[in-house]
Amino acid sequence: MQPHYSGQKNSNEQLALALEDTAVVIAPLIPWNIAGLIPATILAVGPSFIPYTGYLLLLPMSFCLTGEAIFSKIR
Repeated sequence: MQPHYSGQKNSNEQLALALEDTAVVIAPLIPWNIAGLIPATILAVGPSFIPYTGYLLLLPMSFCLTGEAIFSKIR
């Protein structure tokens, strides 16, 4: 993805935010994913953590709603 961000202001920062909003935050939304399953097992909460995964959507949604969406800046 680096070629898509080169030539933009703060290109490394924009790329890091795009990766963080996709790979890091969205992955635990799948309940059986290791990013959600291991912490739930360690904390012994069972499947009761699944409704709270909706909070993981707040970061990417707030980023898009503030007008800072990455894809609107790609030429």
